[in-house]
Amino acid sequence: MKEYRYNRQSFFIQVKFTGWFCIAIAVTTLVFGLTGTYAPLMIFLSLVALYTAWNTFISRSTVEIVRMGENEIQFETFGKVVTYPIQDLKVFKIREFPSSGKMYLRINDYNAIKGRYWIQTAQFNDGKELFLKLIDLEYKLFPETLKSRARTVNTEYIRVKHQKELAKKEAKQNASLENRIGENHAR
Repeated sequence: MKEYRYNRQSFFIQVKFTGWFCIAIAVTTLVFGLTGTYAPLMIFLSLVALYTAWNTFISRSTVEIVRMGENEIQFETFGKVVTYPIQDLKVFKIREFPSSGKMYLRINDYNAIKGRYWIQTAQFNDGKELFLKLIDLEYKLFPETLKSRARTVNTEYIRVKHQKELAKKEAKQNASLENRIGENHAR
């Protein structure tokens, strides 16, 4: 089973520190909101901060370690390991953001507490490999989805386009060679 791990320093700053900071913001803004100081705004800010803290510490949505094997996939955050046997996956939806190396993954009966994961592959060791493996797993599990069919069509289009470009380049080289041969015969 291959293990992919979030960079420790980045995880501390981007996840742990941010989570604790949001708890402090939530408490502060809630106190201001309840005392009447910009109440609607402060309560709104408190809710946003609580949501971020919830995703960090309760639902553990940001993954620290991903382990992928032939028959299962594991996600670990703050010491809690969740294992999904691949044959039991009924839902495996990825919304990928390739330019930033992030993906939002929803698995099986996902809800506010379980089955939702932010995987910031750009921060993981072998992050590009992890990104591609997860995308490939989604396509392998659910080849009938529109997303999978679009990938198949795009892959085929790129292959055919590349073949045409190679054929065109080869024809151009052959024409150039024939011209040189014709010039040599003319002399």
